[in-house]
Amino acid sequence: METGQAPANSTPARNGPLLIFLLLLTPILVAKHIALESATNRWDFQAFYLGAEMVSHGEGSRLYDFDRQAAAQMRYVDPTRQVTLPDLPFLYPAAITLLFFPFTRFPMVAAYALWTAINLLMLVATLRLLQKVLPLPQDNRPLLAAVLFSPVYFCLLKGQVSLLILLIVALGFYFLLRSRPLLAGFALGLATLKFQVVLGLLAVLALRRMWRVLAGSAIGASVVAGLSVLITGWHAAAQYPTYLRQVAYHERVSYTPVNVNLRGMLWQLLRHEPAVWLVALLSVALLILATVAWNDIATGFSIAVTLSLLTSYHAHYEELSLLLLPLAVLMPRVRWNRALIGIAGLVVVVGYITLFSGLHTLFSVLCYGLVIFGLWRTRPTMEGKFTAERDVMAVT
Repeated sequence: METGQAPANSTPARNGPLLIFLLLLTPILVAKHIALESATNRWDFQAFYLGAEMVSHGEGSRLYDFDRQAAAQMRYVDPTRQVTLPDLPFLYPAAITLLFFPFTRFPMVAAYALWTAINLLMLVATLRLLQKVLPLPQDNRPLLAAVLFSPVYFCLLKGQVSLLILLIVALGFYFLLRSRPLLAGFALGLATLKFQVVLGLLAVLALRRMWRVLAGSAIGASVVAGLSVLITGWHAAAQYPTYLRQVAYHERVSYTPVNVNLRGMLWQLLRHEPAVWLVALLSVALLILATVAWNDIATGFSIAVTLSLLTSYHAHYEELSLLLLPLAVLMPRVRWNRALIGIAGLVVVVGYITLFSGLHTLFSVLCYGLVIFGLWRTRPTMEGKFTAERDVMAVT
């Protein structure tokens, strides 16, 4: 892969056509969501909505109780169905329910429509943020490319929070490049709202001894933990790890073959659940490799994000949306030619084919391979090119 120039940045972004595009896309996603959802096929947004409903009705202390979740589902989603277990168990730190608290004023379909619009705005904010620190085209082409990325479409369709985590991680990346390590760490600490996909990144930062970033991360994570304890109380918060071990056996959570991580790839090779020690050993090796391969902030952070997602114990198709950040770092470094445009088109087409055929892990292998290979081949070799790293590694 050759390094070169990004596409010309001559045309500034036009917000009018962008707004029209988003206004048209939102009802299409809502209609598709409603058409595909049924009594036996529920999307992830339901879990966030029910969690917020429980908290708004004073049931925060029972947020991790299967029976109460099932009762809330019958009360707020479908009173005609009798269920003993929730269709989609609530998995997250309780603090995340505060984001969905305003939506409890609306029926679930209307709440999903509002969340979809907000998700699209967060995607726009992420791309605008990256355009400030990377030599990306300054028009709306990066946004259109992001929307065409099938994990983004799936995240929007399911009503997931992966685009929120992407925005927070991109904010951490932005502050890191601006030599604001405490703010960068604080943002990454807030990303522990979906902790499984950022723990590997934080581990790499620890191995890199970026103490100021880690100090900020500790503050951000403490905010998430503190708010969660205020919502659930100490007793329920203490039971959260046990609850996660129990919920791991729920069929909508524990189906390993669709995981887009190392665990899912090993299942595809072995055709059975891989041993925990094997997943842990390979994960540690990959995170150490990410630490050793770090030679500048942009490349190192991007590889760390990629391998953090790869080594997470639970990661579904929509989590691949986080790869938009390393792809944004990679794209300006490559020479745009017909071959590269063909590869990009192939990724888009293969993404939707594997999405609708259920071959999620296969597509993740393609994405991880392209990102890691591309970043490695195009990494800067000049020492001291990014002087900001000296600042983020210091304690004071």
